[in-house]
Amino acid sequence: MYLKLFSSCKITLGAKNSIILDVQRDSYVSIPNTLFFVIKNLDSSSIESVRHDVDEEDKEVFDSYIVFLVKNEFGFITDKPNNFIYFDYEKIDIPSNNCIIEFSSSIVDYNTIVSQLETIKVQALHINTYSKIDLTQIEELLNPIFNNTSIKFVSLLLMYNRGIKENDLLKLGYNYPFLSQLFVYSSPFEKSVYGEFLNIHYTLEAQVSIKSCGQIKSDYFSCNDYLYSESHCFNSCLAGKISIDKYGNIKNCPSMTQSFGNIKETNLEEALNHKDFKKYWKLSKDQIEVCKDCEFRYICTDCRAYTELIHLDKEGLDVSKPLKCGYNPYTAEWEEWSTNPIKQNAIRYYGMEGAYD
Repeated sequence: MYLKLFSSCKITLGAKNSIILDVQRDSYVSIPNTLFFVIKNLDSSSIESVRHDVDEEDKEVFDSYIVFLVKNEFGFITDKPNNFIYFDYEKIDIPSNNCIIEFSSSIVDYNTIVSQLETIKVQALHINTYSKIDLTQIEELLNPIFNNTSIKFVSLLLMYNRGIKENDLLKLGYNYPFLSQLFVYSSPFEKSVYGEFLNIHYTLEAQVSIKSCGQIKSDYFSCNDYLYSESHCFNSCLAGKISIDKYGNIKNCPSMTQSFGNIKETNLEEALNHKDFKKYWKLSKDQIEVCKDCEFRYICTDCRAYTELIHLDKEGLDVSKPLKCGYNPYTAEWEEWSTNPIKQNAIRYYGMEGAYD
């Protein structure tokens, strides 16, 4: 008899622990590395033959592994293993373009920018606003997108405005079918509202800036098949991304320093075609120091804007661990990243001293 993993279940080896990821259930569980290697052996050998090779004192543990996998519906037992071909991940093309716009007075011709997004086939758009705006102003951001045939998903970051009723925000999801998420900061309460057409997430966080990005937490892990596949081939943050910061500078990410022109003089297609614009797109987690040994590397979104600034590869790319990650895959423990002595030079470099006290 053979044990086969369900096609929705993926395993990732880490330095100390591994995980089983279930992309269908959008969840994962941590497992010992011994179970990872048992599963790998069972992929090509029968349960009986693998058990035969296990030391006598470990056979009981082996049996418990089989029970665990079947009971939790990670795998199934069959006498016809060749009927089931397991694919770990599918190789994907360059991810669809997505865009972040930091809306400000520097964005003087918003309608033209939206038309440029169609030219470069942007499918997902996120707009950050850093001052209080009313419902009419929100609609003015959304109205031009109706004429864009490429944008399928839009999310907005808004400052809390007590003058806007929650029901009016929820109606936006009905009036603008492409609008999927609202993130409301500086709110007097913290909650999430899941409407029929739109989700709204309120946070107590008083200020949001470019330095707010790059937080690595288990709450932010995405256990879906697309990210799992993308993370094998590309950078899970920067691939397919183009941004316009609040000064109009065109960047890969608004938090990064390198600019590829200003939207007043350079169009998005020109910036996207710059020889250095995509230099980080194929830098996967398997190439980043520490991350390459982490069991969460295929469900964790990377950050190249803020790193520990310790490692460069032979091409001069920053392959350091994200600065705001406190997980240590060698001990399988989380710690407060901002107090780690290794990170202090980078914290000073980015001007973040005291920001996380």
